[in-house]
Amino acid sequence: RDLVPALVGEFAQFLRRHSALLAAFMEQGDHDTVVEEIGRRSFQQTQLDFRLLLLDRAAEFAHPDPERAAAACFTLSYATIGRYLGLNSGVRGHGGEGEGDWTRIVEDVSQMCLAYLVTDPNPADTDTRRRATRR
Repeated sequence: RDLVPALVGEFAQFLRRHSALLAAFMEQGDHDTVVEEIGRRSFQQTQLDFRLLLLDRAAEFAHPDPERAAAACFTLSYATIGRYLGLNSGVRGHGGEGEGDWTRIVEDVSQMCLAYLVTDPNPADTDTRRRATRR
């Protein structure tokens, strides 16, 4: 339970610390295929690292599909935090940049991810599976 807030918090701080540079590369990637490809590979590696850190604790998940749950946590984290930082949202200053309270956003995303991982979205299916395994 400590991993998720720490992971999301560190990821958020990393994006915030490097947001100006990331935004510049994202903008350049719109016009330069080499920069675009390097950025895509970097993004994919970041996504993989985030997911693998979560999946190290997959045994603690209640979600029936740990891969999907870990991927959703990355997507939620990146989309929400990236929007706040104005990453890849077109003209700087538009599309959500700076909207909301930074601390609350990071805390809320952390809590949402944790809740998603430790909650089975199909509790009726879980009850059915449990009854089937008892027989």
